[in-house]
Amino acid sequence: VQEEIGIEALCVGIPDPLIGEDLGILIKWDNTEATTIKNEILSCLKTKTHRNFKPNHILLVRDFPLNENLKRDRKKASHWIQANK
Repeated sequence: VQEEIGIEALCVGIPDPLIGEDLGILIKWDNTEATTIKNEILSCLKTKTHRNFKPNHILLVRDFPLNENLKRDRKKASHWIQANK
C-alpha cells in the first residue's frame, strides 16, 4: 500500500473483542486532505485483501512514535490509535 499510494505508514495490531485483533495504521501526514488519504488507503486495502477495514483505525500523524532507541514504537502507535477511536 505504501508504494502504490506513495505514503509512509506504520501498521500495528489493535485489540478487537469480536475478531481478536484488527489492523491499525499510522500514516505520516503531509497536509494532504485527510479524507482523501483514508479513502485511498481503504480502497487499496480492500482491493488487495478483499476485506473491509475500519476507517477509525487509520490515524494521521506528523511523526511516528519512537522508542528510546529511536526506532518506530508499535506499542505506542497501537495506544495512539485506540485513544483516537
